[in-house]
Amino acid sequence: MNVESELLSRTAEFMIAAHEARADPRVRGLEDAIRRRDAVLAAISFAATRFLGTADWDRDIREVLHRLGAAAEVSRVYMFEGRRDEHGSMRVQMCHEWVADGVVPLSDVPALRDIELCSVGLARWETLERGDAIDGPISTMPPGERAYFGALGIRSIAAVPVFAGDEWWGFLGFAHDLVEREWSRSVIEALKAAGAALGAAIYRKHAEEALHNDVAARMR
Repeated sequence: MNVESELLSRTAEFMIAAHEARADPRVRGLEDAIRRRDAVLAAISFAATRFLGTADWDRDIREVLHRLGAAAEVSRVYMFEGRRDEHGSMRVQMCHEWVADGVVPLSDVPALRDIELCSVGLARWETLERGDAIDGPISTMPPGERAYFGALGIRSIAAVPVFAGDEWWGFLGFAHDLVEREWSRSVIEALKAAGAALGAAIYRKHAEEALHNDVAARMR
């Protein structure tokens, strides 16, 4: 076999091996995770640029959630603001939601306007206040969570904390209604970065509002 024939033979062998590797579900899963992570990071970059000069928070947050949802390849993305009530119980309420085409929004569901986490079986979600993330297929979650999210038609979910400065503000959630998904660590870290970017934007918005109110009060 001459050099050229040997080179062609080895190239063919390499291409066959590469094709077989791509057919491996584990390789495809890794490729999917890398693609989603990179797409989420691109959406974060867009968000950082947009919020630095934003004059319309509601318009921009809708666009940012749309980009994050498309990047993470999910059915819906939402933001819940959290607080402790007078009894010390954790309560959250949905304030923003993006849904994919053909998906029914949940933002108009009265039960989501003010949720006391423990009372609906979501006590574990209080750990978001400590900076933890929660993710996985609904079928693998505790019974209370399976019942709660199953009733909403959600099959897979990921939630990451949002901090405005040093204060916990709430959480950013990603849900899939059609498939059960195992979330890779690289994607979860990218989603955490998205939560951090939104937290920085919220902190800046609050600071600007406080400054505006202070100036207005001085001018009265």
